[in-house]
Amino acid sequence: MERYKRIKISAVPGLIQTLTGGFKIVSDHMELIILPVLFDLLIWLGPRTTIYHLFNVQLKQLFARMLYSTPITLYTQVDAFSKAFDQLLKGYNLTSSVSMFPLSVPILLNGMQIEASTENTKLLLPTIRTIELSSISSAFLISLALAVVGFLFGLVYYLAIAQRFSPHPARITFDSLVRRIFNVIVFLILVAFAMMALMIPVSCISSVAVMLSPLMSQIVIFLLLFSLAWLIVPFFFVFHGLFYGQSIRNAVKLSFNIGSWFSSMISFFIVQVIVISQGLKLIWTIPQTNSWLMLIGILGNAYIVTSLIGASFLLYWNYQKWIIANEELLTKGPTQI
Repeated sequence: MERYKRIKISAVPGLIQTLTGGFKIVSDHMELIILPVLFDLLIWLGPRTTIYHLFNVQLKQLFARMLYSTPITLYTQVDAFSKAFDQLLKGYNLTSSVSMFPLSVPILLNGMQIEASTENTKLLLPTIRTIELSSISSAFLISLALAVVGFLFGLVYYLAIAQRFSPHPARITFDSLVRRIFNVIVFLILVAFAMMALMIPVSCISSVAVMLSPLMSQIVIFLLLFSLAWLIVPFFFVFHGLFYGQSIRNAVKLSFNIGSWFSSMISFFIVQVIVISQGLKLIWTIPQTNSWLMLIGILGNAYIVTSLIGASFLLYWNYQKWIIANEELLTKGPTQI
């Protein structure tokens, strides 16, 4: 009976305490935000690599043909779309490819148009140099190289967070580092193949629903998206296990075990992380990119995102401790103890 009471009062890790712990640890180890800050500064103050003139002529010809064959009722919409796409291409910075791959270093200025310095800010901010690429092959190679660099530094970034938030940090050898990176890459490839395999039946079901009824298609698409989002929960902690040196099989197994017991809390944690990060991103991007106030946004975003990622590692360890402390309760059930 005493054993039953001891297990029964074992507290489930709280989400608020976990988030608070993430912010506290990052506050004590501000070196964890160096990489996100450096990558944002590279995009903000570094040379702007564009491909506007490389595709400008072809796109103008394409949109001209579209406008020529567009009905009068849709002419305004197509013209507005062509102008918006032209502005998007003109402001696209190829340097932002550093965040192309999953698990790259999180940055704030990804996809944002970097404006030139004004008379009031040119003394504080350097003049942005623009590099116009003249060939598709060079654009592809530069984009790929930046993406690979961002991915590799991203792995270093996540490994550093994992080590700092581990209750038992161990020295990482070169062989261990290579094995962890290899397992992460292999699992990402498996996820990519799984997503491509899922897209085939999803696209078929969506197409049939669209042909039957527009309302039915919206319902079906919503259910499919909800099902795909639900799949995130059991796999949420897989990368955490991989960054701690577990094999893919063991990481998936442990993530499923944690997800089966804490699915609702993990879902709520994911929602909290998205709301906090995206909500504050709206605040960080209020200053113009040609204002020195953007530096505050860069520092704030790096701190918040790093703390939230660290909180997920902290939650991972807290759930493991809870499962170990309540192992007898989980295997036998409270009525058999």
